[in-house]
Amino acid sequence: MSIIPETLKIAEPYARSFYSVSASLDKVFEISRDFQGLEVLFRQSPTLTKYLANPIISPDEKRETIEKILKSKVNKNTIKFLVVLVKRDRIDVVETVIYSFLQIVYRSSALRFLEISSAYPFTNTQQSKLCKKIKKLANVQEVLVSMNVDTSLIGGFTMRVNSKFIDLSVKSQLNKLAKHLDSVLEI
Repeated sequence: MSIIPETLKIAEPYARSFYSVSASLDKVFEISRDFQGLEVLFRQSPTLTKYLANPIISPDEKRETIEKILKSKVNKNTIKFLVVLVKRDRIDVVETVIYSFLQIVYRSSALRFLEISSAYPFTNTQQSKLCKKIKKLANVQEVLVSMNVDTSLIGGFTMRVNSKFIDLSVKSQLNKLAKHLDSVLEI
């Protein structure tokens, strides 16, 4: 997802308002998880993003689509918020709103978002051990995890914790080795 500064100006007030509402309802962690899932959904479904941003499609059709797709998967307050974005013709910046909301959550709470890409899926045990370790190292209460499988990594994994990127993949190790060999062999 690419964040354009102009859309941040539009998205941030919505994100701040929804954060205030979710905090007053004591639903920040639940809605953060919803937004985390929506972030992945929009990244993996560009057709859905284009559909929602299409000005030709009526707001009622967009609302029905959102409710149909998300009704059993996310909190009712999340759906209500997305419907507000549709009604105000701001659903086209939903990804930026999600990004802004999650940034507010990261700054204001003991929460870390973990995005892991691995060559092979982690087992539940591996995932829970990693979460426990991150909680301990970062001294946080909650860790939200998004897992992706990327076979191009060959082995190992990459991890993004909030804005920090850690690359422990075999692919990056091989690339480093190749660069080193290139520099050594260019005598």
